[in-house]
Amino acid sequence: MGNNKTHLFVYGTLTSAHAAPPHRLLARAGRCIGQGSVAGLLFDLGAYPGLVLTEHPEARKRVHGEIWRLLAPRQVLPRLDAYEGCGAGEPEPHLFERRLVAVRLESGRELEAWVYVYNGDVAHLRPIPGGRWQGPAGPRR
Repeated sequence: MGNNKTHLFVYGTLTSAHAAPPHRLLARAGRCIGQGSVAGLLFDLGAYPGLVLTEHPEARKRVHGEIWRLLAPRQVLPRLDAYEGCGAGEPEPHLFERRLVAVRLESGRELEAWVYVYNGDVAHLRPIPGGRWQGPAGPRR
């Protein structure tokens, strides 16, 4: 697994299916290279999900999403950090933290990518079965 800091793994509002405003930035500043997964659990935070990494990378619990290759990561990542509430000027503790993790592509190959990891307490949160976020619960507009 090579250290490639130009990849980003997204699993919630930044994915193509949900197209939050920052996804448009991602679509202009990167290319989706396919689907993948990381070892972890996904929790329902209401309007968006939160990923918590598991200790063992070979764990059966996986969170599924998209892998993006960023064309200008130094310009894009600070803007995405601000969206995720972990920008340089945000008060601590941050709700999310950007970390490099092992991502498994559908082909079975692994690469290292940035991912936004939930930094809060999950004791009272509902896990999302199957590790695939379908969108916010409740009525759609």
